[in-house]
Amino acid sequence: MNERKSMKQIAFFSDGLNKNLWKWLMSVCIYFTVLCFLCLFLPFSKIFTVVHSYESLFDQVEAATDGRLRAAKQYFQTQNPELSSRIYSDRLSQGNILFAIGIITIKRTKETESHESLGYLPPSVAHMDSILKSHRFFNTSLPFICNVDAFPSTHFDAVDLYKFVPYTERFGNNSLGIPALTIPKTNTRFIDLTTHSSKYSKESFDYAFCLLSAATLNPRFILLLEEDTIPHKDFPSVIEHLITFRLNLPLDHKHDFGFLKLYFPSKWQGFGFEFIKILDLLCCCILVTAVTGVYHYLRSFRSATLPGLNSVLLSAFLVTLLTCLLVGRQNINELRRLSKHFYRLQSSEGCCTQAMVYQPSIVSSMAEYLVNPLSNKHTDLAIWDFSYRNSIRTLQVEPNLFFHTGLYTTLDQVQKHPEEFIFHQ
Repeated sequence: MNERKSMKQIAFFSDGLNKNLWKWLMSVCIYFTVLCFLCLFLPFSKIFTVVHSYESLFDQVEAATDGRLRAAKQYFQTQNPELSSRIYSDRLSQGNILFAIGIITIKRTKETESHESLGYLPPSVAHMDSILKSHRFFNTSLPFICNVDAFPSTHFDAVDLYKFVPYTERFGNNSLGIPALTIPKTNTRFIDLTTHSSKYSKESFDYAFCLLSAATLNPRFILLLEEDTIPHKDFPSVIEHLITFRLNLPLDHKHDFGFLKLYFPSKWQGFGFEFIKILDLLCCCILVTAVTGVYHYLRSFRSATLPGLNSVLLSAFLVTLLTCLLVGRQNINELRRLSKHFYRLQSSEGCCTQAMVYQPSIVSSMAEYLVNPLSNKHTDLAIWDFSYRNSIRTLQVEPNLFFHTGLYTTLDQVQKHPEEFIFHQ
């Protein structure tokens, strides 16, 4: 009798375990099927570029660019040029500027017979103008267009916006009352230097000019943007939180910084062999595994047929690992947007300069380094090299607070991969 009873108990547990195993396998299959479907719509997931052709992504980016340009034109049609000009004139005259926000621009046209503008500047200016007029934190901030085109009057996108926001031209006039700026350590004015040793040198001189122009306004911070960037909707609240609570704590010098990078290319934010990225992956796996383990432990009091804890923990870890690798770190990082408190500050990478917050105290010496003939590098690498040589603490925020919209590069007009420019604001 005892043997028969034991055999029934073994059969009972065996049947229960088999049922649980099949349930688990079915659940995993359904889970990954749904996950793969979602990845069809997530740039930088492992599946996205497999099912989306280069041409279709290019068309999406071009359509989005055209849509942003139409929206910017509609926005400025609702603005009163005289009132807008008066608002910024008052801020300029009152002083005590929080952010001097320079938008660097140069004429960029499509390589077609019509040479139509690429249309990057108006959306950038429209977004920043709207933010500076509607958010209390930016009530004392001042935007300006920094037109570095060799023939500024032919940059029609910029000229059309002069009646709405202040401007300065490297090879022309300005509405900020700034005297002609001289190149650091020389008596030569920026406006007089019309030839450069290379396109990289021209870019660095332009950047130095815009930095020095912003610094003449005596702001507390300088935000320098390239024309092909637009802010994420979280930008106002997050930058206020960072500046007020995480970067400006009194008597805490560890928060001093030279510059804060608000954009870094998403294609380089995926999982890799860098310590912080490996740590991110392990933390995700450990967190989900721990939660699953606790849930399994609590359920074990109600059921005698659940699989062992070790099996559950191993399964949870592996499923989470595969999920993270499939979805991509870029998309997992989007969860940080749930709260301004979740945004991460970390050491800055070398690339890039699309959106940068500077402390005015480093501008003079950095501009001098940028125009040094011996520093014939890309501007972003020259800036990083300057900060490294001078032991300046540099920071970067994740996820990005700005999007890059420039499918075509400024220097070479090279077309980048469109996956980098598909995003949702």
